[in-house]
Amino acid sequence: MESTKIGVVCIRSTLAVDDKTLNKNCDEFLGRLSKMGGFEFVEQNSSLMNVFFVQTGGSEIFFKEVYAHYAEPYLIIARRENNSLAASLEIVTFLQNQGKKAVLLFGDDQKIVDQLTKYARFYYAKKRLSTMRLGVIGKPSDWLIASNVDYGEVKRKWGTTILEVPYDDLLNFIKKGNAKEDDPEVQEFISKGGKLKDVLFSLNIEQALKRIAVAYSLDGFTLRCFDLVTKFKQTSCLGFGMLNDMGVLSGCEGDVPALLTMAIIYCLYETPSFMANPSDIDIGNSNVTYAHCTCPLSMCESYHLDTHFESHGGIGIAGQFRHEEVTAVKLHPNLGKLLTYEGNIINTPFHQNMCRTQIDVHFDTDISKMIETPFGNHLVFMYGHHQEELQEFFDYLA
Repeated sequence: MESTKIGVVCIRSTLAVDDKTLNKNCDEFLGRLSKMGGFEFVEQNSSLMNVFFVQTGGSEIFFKEVYAHYAEPYLIIARRENNSLAASLEIVTFLQNQGKKAVLLFGDDQKIVDQLTKYARFYYAKKRLSTMRLGVIGKPSDWLIASNVDYGEVKRKWGTTILEVPYDDLLNFIKKGNAKEDDPEVQEFISKGGKLKDVLFSLNIEQALKRIAVAYSLDGFTLRCFDLVTKFKQTSCLGFGMLNDMGVLSGCEGDVPALLTMAIIYCLYETPSFMANPSDIDIGNSNVTYAHCTCPLSMCESYHLDTHFESHGGIGIAGQFRHEEVTAVKLHPNLGKLLTYEGNIINTPFHQNMCRTQIDVHFDTDISKMIETPFGNHLVFMYGHHQEELQEFFDYLA
């Protein structure tokens, strides 16, 4: 496995410039971190993640001379010897007084390695997010009246490109679909309860969406999917479930904040996520039922194919999720806040009057703000408890 390259800006006082013992101790210190964490410490470079290694007291003035050439957040490594910690605290205070982000990496070797590992993951996730191209196929659904996003602001803040894709392109690609009855996946989906004509059409939609992704070099998209229901009485639900498992982020209803939430999760964890809306809520007991007609198939213990809930036609995925810890996440449309809640899936019911994949989630904290200050109607779920790290990463992005 390739090592993580980290640029190091070493600073020390003028009194210690030729201190050979200090050179030896600092080299050994970085060597231990490198061996433990799989890092390769190299000369600082604008294309790398960089850290400042404060080797002695009296380094502050040299930091002040060079720091402006580097981007936030400023990661400051301190040692226990040579007044390194005292100088580092002065530097961190100097940065924070200007409203800049500064993180002190200090402690035993393992703690520093853990911190470097985390921020390396943040760095590469941010870099990946900055190169993403996301499509909006058609316009957001008419009912998403509170979910508008400024595409230019997304580009300015994170580097992510969002572009609009004409709906006619999708329709033309659907016409070129060639799913056949004897295809193994067709037979697999029929065995899960799908009707032949619906499975064939769903797979033609999935092929069309893949071609859209290739044609526009997209890492993901959100689709005004209900137009397929009104035009063909068919759905994209099965295609979404398949594509999310392939790493092509696929969001429903043209909900751009939800798509960006899925992108944040994928860049940091490389895992698919489940977009759903609440169907029932018990504030007093912190329990909520969520449902949608699509989900990544890999997130399910098992699944069968039903009809799409609202139209009672086409295909909806009825997935059975594992009863595990989950984190619910949603980006605010103004890009300024990330909503996160931790909970556990306690049941996977099947009610006929809801979208087909359903989860009952018990949250660990008071959830009254879900009603008082919601971030739209959709939330995005991933397995595991990641609230603290997601909030840290979002602060890193800002």
